Amino acid sequence: MIQKLVYVVLLFSTTTCFSQELSATLSAKKIQIGIPLKLTYSAKSVQNAEIEFISRKKSILAQRLDENLQSKDTVEFEILSDFSDTLSKYEETKTWIGQYTVTVWDSGFYSIPGPEITIDDVTYQFESLRVYSSYTPKIDSLDLYDIQESYIEIPENSTSTLNFIAKNWWWVLAIIVLLFGFIIYRFLKNRNRFDSEKTILLSLEERTLNAIDALEKRKLWEEDRLKEHFVQLSYILRSYLTERYSISLLEKTTHEARLLLEEIALNKSTISSIISVLSEADMVKFAKSKPEVNSILLVSRMARVIVKETRPIESENHAE
Repeated sequence: MIQKLVYVVLLFSTTTCFSQELSATLSAKKIQIGIPLKLTYSAKSVQNAEIEFISRKKSILAQRLDENLQSKDTVEFEILSDFSDTLSKYEETKTWIGQYTVTVWDSGFYSIPGPEITIDDVTYQFESLRVYSSYTPKIDSLDLYDIQESYIEIPENSTSTLNFIAKNWWWVLAIIVLLFGFIIYRFLKNRNRFDSEKTILLSLEERTLNAIDALEKRKLWEEDRLKEHFVQLSYILRSYLTERYSISLLEKTTHEARLLLEEIALNKSTISSIISVLSEADMVKFAKSKPEVNSILLVSRMARVIVKETRPIESENHAE
């Protein structure tokens, strides 16, 4: 009798376990840094099943993968809005659907581990999801479109305008004389300036310093956008070093960047300064560090010094 009872219990448990249907989906497999990404999880079970899911509040941990799809390090996907879930019943089936809206602030290939869900005191795990994040592509050119011109036809019967000019010709003449005199005045005043002006292409150093100045003037930290400030500062410095030394730093970790800089025999003190700026950016992005304003401005000044110390030779000649 006891053996039969155990058999019935095991059969019921097995049937319950295999009656669950879990699925996990992404709104996109490729995104750009800072763009929202939706993670959707769903579970189907019997109508009287008890479903329990504990959601995360601030971030979801994911694994950064290398070229061989091996785990390199842990990265946080920031949760942009509160977790939402719904529960519905149809005939003998209960369906639970939960959704996160997240984003990531660095480029790379990531694996997002599936969360756990409990159904009738049995814990299940959703499958992992993979997503690729990249920087916004550079726009080299824009298509130009023809201007749609419109014309207004002048009626043949315009005698009223001619009559007005005939009666007030001195006004018209005075306006023409004043306009002609103003044109001559502006021409004589600006002749020397127009003759001396030359179109000067900005050097790599000037473009980079202007970008750092513009970023600093935005004062994103005052809008609670400190992370975005350091993401952009890191990108500006990485872009400059990539173009300056013909190496790829945009999608490298700080450690990988150090190794590349050491390979090109860059000055050790300069490498140390570069790593300090990138590490400070990492601390804000991943460790949620919140430096004071003086520290933020100090990092920007350090980035400017790095650019000036490593500027190309042609930039120095141009400055002379």
